[in-house]
Amino acid sequence: LVHTLIHEDAFSRTQLLAVTDGNGRILARSREAEKFIGTLAPDWKTLKAFNRPSGAFEARTIEGPMVMFAFHEIPGTPGWVAVVGEPLSAFNARWRRPIEVMLIGSSATLIAAFLLAMLLGRRILRPIESLAQNARAIADGQSGAASNLPTESFVSEFEALRKSLDRADAATLQSHQAMQKSYEDLRQAEKLARIGSWTLDLSTGHFACSDMLYELNGVDPEGPPLTVENLKDLIAPDCVGMMVRALEHCVQTGKSYAMEVM
Repeated sequence: LVHTLIHEDAFSRTQLLAVTDGNGRILARSREAEKFIGTLAPDWKTLKAFNRPSGAFEARTIEGPMVMFAFHEIPGTPGWVAVVGEPLSAFNARWRRPIEVMLIGSSATLIAAFLLAMLLGRRILRPIESLAQNARAIADGQSGAASNLPTESFVSEFEALRKSLDRADAATLQSHQAMQKSYEDLRQAEKLARIGSWTLDLSTGHFACSDMLYELNGVDPEGPPLTVENLKDLIAPDCVGMMVRALEHCVQTGKSYAMEVM
């Protein structure tokens, strides 16, 4: 039977085939049969310890190398056992190879996923950086200062935010232009009417006056800035008290006032 299986190439040449009797004596062997027939199979006690008709275990051949043995009791015989052994290195290589291929494939997949995540992250972050730059420009009053980064985003929430900032930027620019026009109109009106104006921020104490106020009072606009204390020297003495009382009333009540001084 053993020779028939070998001649039919049913097994690899590296595999060992053997048949033992119920006492573990070798009855047939695929290699060097004449030398080992009748001898006790190594690890016979290990095989019998399984206490079942078939199984597999690591063992050592008579020649010495470690092998993986599979055994099965032959039905209708007085305890004969068919044994097939394969070098442990070849056996391990067969089950390790698919795992190695799987690990290589998994590693390639992870690398591809990492690169894709980096690309996706860059595509997401670049519009965000642009939004942040534009938002800072709007906050700093640099309306219309567009970023050099691409602003369109494939993320709907970011795209909605971008459009909102664009509208805010446009509104800020329009408001700024309107304020500039109003300021220029006021300058022209004061110049034609030969009047000056000033403002005082009560919370900060900041005082500012128009160019025409400098000109009407013969003060150099390029010189030291006027202060609220200078008003006493710029208006008629009988108007100073009236102006001081009006300021104090405004501070106490918060009500505006209108008056003409000379």
